[in-house]
Amino acid sequence: MEKQISNLKDHFIICGFGRVGMQIAEELYHEKVPFVVVDRDPEKIKKSIDKGWLGIIGDAAVGEDSLKKAQISRAKGLIIAIGEDADAVFVAVTAKSLRSDLFIIARASSTEVASKLEKVGVERVALPYQIGGYHMANMALRPEVVDFLDVVVDSKHREMVVEELNIGAGSKLDGAQVDNHFNRSKTGVVILAIKNPDKSCIINPTPDIILKQKDKLILLGTKEDVDQMRGIYGF
Repeated sequence: MEKQISNLKDHFIICGFGRVGMQIAEELYHEKVPFVVVDRDPEKIKKSIDKGWLGIIGDAAVGEDSLKKAQISRAKGLIIAIGEDADAVFVAVTAKSLRSDLFIIARASSTEVASKLEKVGVERVALPYQIGGYHMANMALRPEVVDFLDVVVDSKHREMVVEELNIGAGSKLDGAQVDNHFNRSKTGVVILAIKNPDKSCIINPTPDIILKQKDKLILLGTKEDVDQMRGIYGF
């Protein structure tokens, strides 16, 4: 276990293995994304290990050791799924002190706590009651749309997927025109939106738009077609 964890790279660290943390782990597992679970409760870590997942017993809210053991220096991101708001803030502060550039997602029980988490550098904050309420309202108002969106963002369905992909340094897409590479009749993949480095977003971009380094593309296509585009352009 320790050897496997020590060799991790570009993985996610999940802090907290309650109902929310377990669901996050299930999703990452289905996406074939490497991760390690950190929780202070030995029984919860045993559940993780019983499922064949990597786990560390430790309290990231009171010290750096567990995050260091989880290879935070090489992690792709940290997901804080702890139910106690104060602990979530402490974990975020500790993580940012170890790696200021680390991408962090955290759970919060209120907008006030969400604001605190954002102030300490957390990039995304999820409020379960807000997400649940929004989803249920849309199920009532537009159930077919919700069913469709659930399918395209679920990796277990291979018909169509929505993926977020970045244009990195040296990519052939840097300076290219949208229609030259993302034409449904040629590649089977279309761009739903382009998120620019300044956080602005272009929805349903026209064929003549020029792509640039650091743009984030929201793509729609089959899993196979999207993976093929990733292989060709290396982003």
